[in-house]
Amino acid sequence: MNISFTVWDLLLLTAVSLMSVAIAYLHHPRLKAFIITLPIPFTLMFLSLGRPIDVTNVSGLLLLLLYTHAVRFLRYTLKLPILACIVLSAALYCAAGTLLASVLPRTEAAFWVMSAVTVAAALAVRRFQPDITEQGHRSPIPLHVKLPLNLMLVGFLLLIRDMLLGFVTLFPMVGVFASYEARNSLWTNCRQIPVIMLTLTPMFITIKLTQNYVSTPLSLLSGWAVFIILIIPVFLNTIESTRSVPIERTETV
Repeated sequence: MNISFTVWDLLLLTAVSLMSVAIAYLHHPRLKAFIITLPIPFTLMFLSLGRPIDVTNVSGLLLLLLYTHAVRFLRYTLKLPILACIVLSAALYCAAGTLLASVLPRTEAAFWVMSAVTVAAALAVRRFQPDITEQGHRSPIPLHVKLPLNLMLVGFLLLIRDMLLGFVTLFPMVGVFASYEARNSLWTNCRQIPVIMLTLTPMFITIKLTQNYVSTPLSLLSGWAVFIILIIPVFLNTIESTRSVPIERTETV
């Protein structure tokens, strides 16, 4: 087990904390959902892990979809407490990621097949998943309670990263806190995951195509350039929807 920490790990902890705080204090559920679209935790965990992009990274997008819908199903259908929903869903992600990391072939063909499967799954889910207007929420929980939880989650992931391989880069580090803060708007979170899949898959492909020819920072920058091009219309649509769709306010803990 790797227990050494680097500057990337410290930056990861900072980024996850800031993004979690932003999600906590934003009110509109679509703004909360947009925050989890930003691949900042992926970028820092990718640099911390020090492994090239492969099939485990792109497969992590499918597990992210599984995690988000598992939280929604456990909460809305089985009526479990939200913390139990999050813990069970996160455990499912880690168990599935560990298993798949040990059996998936790290070949070029596997990467391209899984990329196609991911895009197809995202398009199908986006097509048939309803667009529901849900309640807004702003957290009343103070920062001194939230930040230690961020520290424990990221620290745990850093300890098990070698078992999860590329899957750890897609673990919902911010999504775990987003699930709690958006417990009144889990459908909105679920609807955002196909957007993540459709924007991050081209990013991963770009990094994959460039990582053998340029340095890791340049490869990441090229992937970010593709992501930014794709995310701009998503951002504009999110801003427009927050202006046009009235959201009921609730401040329940």
